[in-house]
Amino acid sequence: MGKRKRKIEEEKMSQLSKIVEMQRYLEDTKERKRLSKWVMLIVSVWLVLVMLILYFNSDYLCLSDKILVILLKITTVVLALAIIVLKKYFS
Repeated sequence: MGKRKRKIEEEKMSQLSKIVEMQRYLEDTKERKRLSKWVMLIVSVWLVLVMLILYFNSDYLCLSDKILVILLKITTVVLALAIIVLKKYFS
């Protein structure tokens, strides 16, 4: 009788661990979706702003070439950082 009870308890623990693993998987999936949407939004907004700055620079803003180069360098860093974070999080 003791062996049977122990076996039933082991099966319950196995099922419980599977449920916990599935719940962790679902939470990870939700977080990954949220992160990917957030990164997509931030990067898209950043790129639109940079394009607007570049488009309106000759008529309205008149920024120097050094400022524009710095802006493009920062854009490169933002894109690289987004790629690095997403690769590490999804691997």
